[in-house]
Amino acid sequence: MYLVKRHETWWALHDVPRKAQHILGRRLTRSLQTKDHAQAKRLADLLWLHDWDRRIKNALKAQHGGDDAEAALFRDMIQQAKTEEERELLEDHVASLARDRFDRAKTAAEAKAAERFAGAALGTLTPTAEHLEEWLGGIQDTEKTKSMKRSTILDLAQALPYAQEIDAKAAQAWVTGIVKKDGLSAKTVARILSSIRGYWKHLTALSLVKSDPFTGLTLPPTAKRGTSWKPFTPAQVVDLVKRANANSDHELADLITIDMWTGARIEEVCSLKVQDVDLAGKSFNVTDSKTKAGVREVPIHEELLPTL
Repeated sequence: MYLVKRHETWWALHDVPRKAQHILGRRLTRSLQTKDHAQAKRLADLLWLHDWDRRIKNALKAQHGGDDAEAALFRDMIQQAKTEEERELLEDHVASLARDRFDRAKTAAEAKAAERFAGAALGTLTPTAEHLEEWLGGIQDTEKTKSMKRSTILDLAQALPYAQEIDAKAAQAWVTGIVKKDGLSAKTVARILSSIRGYWKHLTALSLVKSDPFTGLTLPPTAKRGTSWKPFTPAQVVDLVKRANANSDHELADLITIDMWTGARIEEVCSLKVQDVDLAGKSFNVTDSKTKAGVREVPIHEELLPTL
């Protein structure tokens, strides 16, 4: 960065690295609105620290992050523009880049990508998962449930990256696809759709989308109804413990033993802490479960005491 005096006023200038010039232009300039050189230097240092350094680093990252990263950078710059003139210049630059990409497009997919870039950069398209953490932070759920909902929305965003492009047809195709690919049960599909509908209500409240395309979908006939799980017989469970010990996997053997005598879920047992277990009272407390009903006190069988 360097300072230049123009008409009695100091300006800050910085030559942009070549790899970032297609985003930021060849040079960053800003009037410091002062005639005092010492004050101009202090203002320039603050400008570099809180604005220009971040812009250049993000532009260089976008160089390797593809269209979405570059669009996100422009969207951020436009939202943080300090003047109407700066905002209009950035929007004009985005429009110019999008036109160049569209003119150079050789396929329909490349032309669509150019339109998407413009929409994402100008803020008319919202990345599907952009408000995910904001939504999760405002709902009352266990961390385990939030983690499952996060995975669901991220999977959706991977396939359908922009919220405004998701209509009922796209939503139905996505649901049908995951059922066929992963062989999901009807219960699992219902859970997935419930999570998405909750998130879509949040996007609607932010005025980013107008309707929920995931309401009224048809459950694919290939979705499994009921359960395909078969319980182990008592003899099979005992054999599992023996095999785990034979392989010197004593932690697994203990885990199976605890499950065998309590009926607790594996994740419930794995989340137990020392303070949750009352050997004198012969019980332990499950404090982290998938459901409210799962939070409970579990009696400890005499046969299980040595393991615990």
